[in-house]
Amino acid sequence: MSVLVEVLTVEEKIELSQLEERVERGLRAFCEAGLALRQIRDNRLYRESYDVFEDYCRDRWDLGKSYAYELIAAAEVQENLSGTPDAPQLTSVSQARPIAGLPPEQQVEVVQAAVAETGKLTAATVTAAAERLHPKFQPEQQVFVADAEHPQYQQPVKVVEAQGDIVLCEVPDSPRPVPFFASELTPTLTNETSSVLSPQSSLKTRPQHTIEGLEVMLMVERERSAVLEDLLRRIVGSCQTASIQALPASMLPLIREAESLL
Repeated sequence: MSVLVEVLTVEEKIELSQLEERVERGLRAFCEAGLALRQIRDNRLYRESYDVFEDYCRDRWDLGKSYAYELIAAAEVQENLSGTPDAPQLTSVSQARPIAGLPPEQQVEVVQAAVAETGKLTAATVTAAAERLHPKFQPEQQVFVADAEHPQYQQPVKVVEAQGDIVLCEVPDSPRPVPFFASELTPTLTNETSSVLSPQSSLKTRPQHTIEGLEVMLMVERERSAVLEDLLRRIVGSCQTASIQALPASMLPLIREAESLL
């Protein structure tokens, strides 16, 4: 609990009010951007200059396909939360990512649980609450490949094991389980299955916790390098296309180790 130690002057109060308005606008920005993109997409307002929405996002706003759809999904989550009195409100796209695929009532349940358990709403607390209350992938579950650039796109695969953002699946004609990012899979097929994160996306748009999850797997399960080979190859390829300055210094040894395993 804060203690009042100094009274602000009138000028300082005005300055504080103006700055807080800027903060509030910034926190709302992702939601407003997502809702605007959704309307542009749904009404095909890009069609005068572009054939597809993804090209419009890339050329006009420098947004990758995955992040544009993540903005839309985050805005829709925020809309759902806003319709529930006293529901915690999101302040970033990363907080919405773990619950974007849940029904609205479960989205509310998860964010309320995250705040009740930890006292704060972050991407990590939302992820933990979502995995505990509504795990997305379970062994023997049939799911579909949702990434349009993946060779198994829209094909059914069976979950063998899920560890955070890494899901091992049985794939037809493969002698061993194939690793996927959780964001590459969906429990059901929809018209927007191509909107999820592509394995060829830049590391600038790839969720940081995905990389951290891989780092844990490399340290704990080195002997399973054969199973991870496909996943490592894709990540190394992404790293090679990203600016080296954009990579955290702590990631460089991991990338070198991944290259050595291929």
